[in-house]
Amino acid sequence: MGFSPTIFGSTDRTFVFFEFALIIISILIWQEFLKQTDKTQIKARNRVGTVIIILAVLQYFQTFIYTLVSRM
Repeated sequence: MGFSPTIFGSTDRTFVFFEFALIIISILIWQEFLKQTDKTQIKARNRVGTVIIILAVLQYFQTFIYTLVSRM
């Protein structure tokens, strides 16, 4: 599937499954992280949460800009 030219031709439609898989995996990793850090400092959890929020906002803007540019 990775070498098929039709996958690259259909662009966003096939990458949606990959992005949802990343979201699911991220949620599972976050839950595991919370289980391990329940007994540790709250400060470490806040830092990781802040990093995740910043990355999510950057990804949103990247997707938004890509969508705007691709429609021109």
